[in-house]
Amino acid sequence: DPDIQKLMHTLGGRKAQIFSKIMVPSSLPYLFSGLRVAIAISVIGAVIGEWVGSSEGLGYLMIRSKPQFQTERVFAAIIILSFIGVGLFALITYLERVFVPWAHEKRN
Repeated sequence: DPDIQKLMHTLGGRKAQIFSKIMVPSSLPYLFSGLRVAIAISVIGAVIGEWVGSSEGLGYLMIRSKPQFQTERVFAAIIILSFIGVGLFALITYLERVFVPWAHEKRN
């Protein structure tokens, strides 16, 4: 908020203090929102990368199991990947509640 920055500057705050006490905390909710989106996309990207150019991993297991009609392996890999994605999403959400409690209070 520019008004808070001006107030802190008026009260004798240095640029480093304004940055660390005002700008960083106010940007953290947006950072965590971006991290939640990035986590979901990164799991998808990792699987697609394994489909295209890897010889190991869950994506490779899915590609190898599909033509052999081993659907249980394909579904197991999908379930594991889902748990990884949901777990990482929950971890980021938990870290947001720990490090940015004021943003969570505003949502409720």
